[in-house]
Amino acid sequence: DIIVYANEIGKTLEKLSVFLTAETTFLLDYRLPWLHQQNEYPPVKRALYFLREQNVSDDYVGGLQASGKSLAELSTNLFWIIRCNASLPYCWFSCGYESFVGNICKHGNIHLYTYGEAVKEKLIAFASQNGLIEIKECLQGFRDSSGIDGRELLV
Repeated sequence: DIIVYANEIGKTLEKLSVFLTAETTFLLDYRLPWLHQQNEYPPVKRALYFLREQNVSDDYVGGLQASGKSLAELSTNLFWIIRCNASLPYCWFSCGYESFVGNICKHGNIHLYTYGEAVKEKLIAFASQNGLIEIKECLQGFRDSSGIDGRELLV
């Protein structure tokens, strides 16, 4: 169920932040306001409302930081915005001063890229402890078709 999965993404990133004892920062690949696309799909509407409640303005292009339960909630909401906004650039995240970056793709998969063996070993240990698996091909696991409910591209 995609609703449950979206919540699990948030919980997983919260656990990662705790595991690495660091706050998580999210940044878009290039300057585009987080709220630039309005979308009537109910999960996205809730996510956009959530960001506005966090004082994210319509023209805000900076980073978002969180830890603990607020990170879980932020990550879950970002999942919906990332999944349903086809014009949104990659949304990268990292924790503290660790030498890795990650992103949540439109399919809902977490991708991690490391810049050293020490952090790679930490992330492998975290994945093992939390039941995360490596996937060889990035695919959507929620539908029989290739369409993504709610996904829009503004031109």
